[in-house]
Amino acid sequence: MKYLRLLPALLLAACATQSVLQESDHFLALADYENAWRVLDRAATDQANGGGSVSPELEQERQRVLRLMLRDRARREIFAEREDDALATLARLTAIEPDYPGADDLRDWATWKKARRIAQRGDEFLARKDLNGAMEQYMQAEKLCPGLEETQAGLEAVKVRMKAMSTRAQQQFLEALRKMPEFRYVEVMWHTGNVIANSPSSDEAVGLQQKARRQSALKAVERARACTKQDQYGAALIEYREAMRYDPDIGVEQEMQQVEQELAVLATLDKAQKEMRSGRYAEAREMLQGAFEKSVMARGHVSEAMVLLRKLEGEAKYHVAHDLELVGDKAAALAAYEVLHKDWPEGVKDEAARVDALRIDIEGATKEWQAAEQAEAEGNLPAALEHYQSVETWYPGWQDVRARIERLKAATAQPAGEQAPAGAAAGGEAPANGG
Repeated sequence: MKYLRLLPALLLAACATQSVLQESDHFLALADYENAWRVLDRAATDQANGGGSVSPELEQERQRVLRLMLRDRARREIFAEREDDALATLARLTAIEPDYPGADDLRDWATWKKARRIAQRGDEFLARKDLNGAMEQYMQAEKLCPGLEETQAGLEAVKVRMKAMSTRAQQQFLEALRKMPEFRYVEVMWHTGNVIANSPSSDEAVGLQQKARRQSALKAVERARACTKQDQYGAALIEYREAMRYDPDIGVEQEMQQVEQELAVLATLDKAQKEMRSGRYAEAREMLQGAFEKSVMARGHVSEAMVLLRKLEGEAKYHVAHDLELVGDKAAALAAYEVLHKDWPEGVKDEAARVDALRIDIEGATKEWQAAEQAEAEGNLPAALEHYQSVETWYPGWQDVRARIERLKAATAQPAGEQAPAGAAAGGEAPANGG
């Protein structure tokens, strides 16, 4: 008895959860992840504060949308030139799920933009002839994003300015530079460059410079391959370009081409996700199939997107069928559910149960309709009225059942001699499909 008393509350909670999920889905379709998550979080909080436990279905969706929301927030923060905020948001996201799709690429993008901003500050120091300040900024930028074009241009500009210094000034500047050991290869380049400029025949200096370039190139290749293993293709491409800049004969052209192809695949993946959010599933499927064929290293991400696409498309078709059921068009709803059940045999939601229930309703309405017409043809109007009312119970809105009920109510209310002839307004057969 205790469980029977709890049953209405449980059913009410389940209905409330479905309503919340539908409201969240509406915001997701608009790519409004912040409001989608707020709806779910508020509902979860209300369930917890109400003394019960949070619905597992609600909590699962809440966690999924939280990840989507954090990724989208980081993307918007990067667009707004708030790279540090974006990196903090991504740190929160990867703390929840370390390998969340797209997080590494967004981190690379934020880091790249931050490094460019720091390099621009270095340009400002350079314009004020503060070489130490400029060099400090360029080195910070280089540490964040090795090989950045703006950084390399700034370092070259500092080198030109340094050549114009006196010998003593150069020594003081290089002494300050030595305090930053991670960039000593720059010092080697400059020293050997000055020696070569002053003594073109110095084979030792040429050999030393070539060795420094080769070692720098190999380090960049090592970093690029490490980035590739972590699916950080944007960072890998930067490192490969850095290696080629130091040593054009390093031989990484094929690796660069593959990384560029994977970046194109990820760009296509992002476009496909936008198509999915807009409900253009056919376009998204075509994009994903092309991306899967081109990709070698990012196929896992593409496969995940394909699974999500199938889920979203199935849910969209389910909502169409459910809407037909809600407006009372049971025959059309049954047909839609049956197609869904056939095309998604693994199941989307509860379409299998709804197919069974709708078949029972339509079969019941069909039998009652036939019995009503038979009774009316035999002149048994009260029995015909009862059968028509049963039809309406099984299937409100079936054919012209409401008009027939009203007609028979009026006919049975008249004196017996004034009743319409039996079967005068009856006719037609119940459609086999119920509509």
